[in-house]
Amino acid sequence: MKNIVTSCLVFVFYLLPNHSSAQEWVRMMNDNNVNVHDVQKAFNTWYATHNQEEGSIRPGKKSEDGNIENYKRWERMMVPRSEPSGVRPDPRLVAAEQLKTFNSRKTRKLDNALAGAAWTYIGLPTDTTSVAGNGRVNRLTFYPGNNNIIYACTPAGGLWKTTNGGISWSTNTDLLPVLATSDLVIDPVNPSVMYLATGDADAYDGASIGILKSTDGGNTWDTTGLYHTLQVSGPAYLKNGRLLISPLRDSSIYCGTNLGLAYSANAGLTWNNLFSGDVRDMAFEPGHPTTMYASTYDGKFYRSTDGLSFTQITAGLPA
Repeated sequence: MKNIVTSCLVFVFYLLPNHSSAQEWVRMMNDNNVNVHDVQKAFNTWYATHNQEEGSIRPGKKSEDGNIENYKRWERMMVPRSEPSGVRPDPRLVAAEQLKTFNSRKTRKLDNALAGAAWTYIGLPTDTTSVAGNGRVNRLTFYPGNNNIIYACTPAGGLWKTTNGGISWSTNTDLLPVLATSDLVIDPVNPSVMYLATGDADAYDGASIGILKSTDGGNTWDTTGLYHTLQVSGPAYLKNGRLLISPLRDSSIYCGTNLGLAYSANAGLTWNNLFSGDVRDMAFEPGHPTTMYASTYDGKFYRSTDGLSFTQITAGLPA
C-alpha cells in the first residue's frame, strides 16, 4: 500500500505547476476556446518574470518548470494551424473534412490506387530544434498473457498494434470518425472485449467521441453509452483519458475525463459521473481491490473504499 500511495502522491505533485502563476497560461493553453495570441501573451508575461536564464528558450534547454517545453511544442503546432486572428481550429470541422476525404476516396475508388503507389521515405526533418519531429504515444497496453501483442494509443494517428513485440506495427482504425486515442483496456476475463478512449487527453490535439467498444479483439468498434457526436463533443471539448476495469467485476468500467470520473456498471451500456473534475489518473490498490485512488489535473487526490464514493484526501498534502 505504501508504494502505491507514494506513486499517487508523486503523480499529484508532478501535475502541480512549480510556480502558481503558471497555472493560468497552462489552463488557457488547454482550453481550445482561448485565442492563441492570448495564450502567448499570458506565457510571455509569466516567462519575463520567472525565466531562469536570460534570452529566449533555446533548443534543448532544461527548465525546472517542465511546462515550458510543453508550451513550446504546443505553440509550434498550434500557431501555423490557427487563423491569423488567433482562433484555433475547430476539431469538429477537422474531423468532418477527414470523413469527407474518406468517403470521397471510397466513391472515386482511390484506395486501390494509393495501395499500389510507390512511396519512398525521404529521411528525418532537417529542423534540429528541441520541438521538431516530436511525436507522442498516450498509452501502451499489453495483451493479457502475451507480451508480444502491444497496443499503442496515439493522439492523432489512431490505435496501433504489434504482434511481434514492436518489430512491426499496423492499424485498422483509419476510418474511425476521429483518430485521437488516449487509452485502451482489455477485459481480463474475455480479452476479445476492449474499450477505447477517444480524443487526446494530453493536449487537445484531437476531439473525442467518447468510449468505443470492441467484442472481436479490436477488429471492429462500436459506440457505448458514453458516446458523443462531433456536433456536441466539439463545443464541450470532452477529453477521455485513463480507463480502468475493476479487478472484482469486469463489467465495471471507469473512465477519467476532464468533466469527472465516469463509471459504468454494465460493460459500457450506461455511465454516470462519480465526482467532478479533470481526472488524469486512477489506480486500484494491489491486494485490496475495493480500494481505489484518483488524481486530477489541479492536484486533488481522492480515495474510495468501495469504488463508488470518493473522498478528497488533504491530510499530509501541502496547501
